[in-house]
Amino acid sequence: MNRTAADFHRREIPGIAAFTDTPGGLIHIEFTPALCSAQVFLHGTHVAAFRPAGAQPVLFMSERSHFEKGKAIRGGMPVIFPWFGPRAGHPDAPAHSFVRTMP
Repeated sequence: MNRTAADFHRREIPGIAAFTDTPGGLIHIEFTPALCSAQVFLHGTHVAAFRPAGAQPVLFMSERSHFEKGKAIRGGMPVIFPWFGPRAGHPDAPAHSFVRTMP
């Protein structure tokens, strides 16, 4: 099922959390409470940005990141589960597991 940000609007908190579609077809949620801002992609439950209020961003995002379905996002803080690095005995398995590329 291809979902869009509109499917999640009922979960938004006005002025604090809003869902947005991206050009690559991914959905992310922008958090903008008073003390910080953050961007979390539903794709891989990936924290792509975090910035304390009045400070510089604290996460690195690679310029080589792919923000599209089926591709892992590089940088930030991905969920890495159920394995880290290459999967022992399974050379064709994706690095850091399949969760990084799933909604």
